[in-house]
Amino acid sequence: MLVSVPGIIEIGPFSWKIFFDSTLREEENVHGQTNLRKMTIALFPGIQSPEIKENTLWHEIVHAINYSYLNNTRTEDEVNSLGNGFHQVMKSLGIQLDFKDLPSP
Repeated sequence: MLVSVPGIIEIGPFSWKIFFDSTLREEENVHGQTNLRKMTIALFPGIQSPEIKENTLWHEIVHAINYSYLNNTRTEDEVNSLGNGFHQVMKSLGIQLDFKDLPSP
């Protein structure tokens, strides 16, 4: 099932804006970034692999969950593991993310 990624998602009491950001640096291997002060999730638009793009979004969503519900207490390794787990479960359920309507700033 193809699910369109919205430009805004609700996580906890916060509205998080999701968008493609060409200023993220591919040479630094940054595929995504969560800004806790601005409540934004930015994705590098040059990610070619749909699986890496999906995994990156799940990873960044876990960062937002960590901030919203866990007072930012999870480590990067824990965030990686949970993001991979969410991605695997969604894939097993036949859920594929569609990024075509996601805006750029």
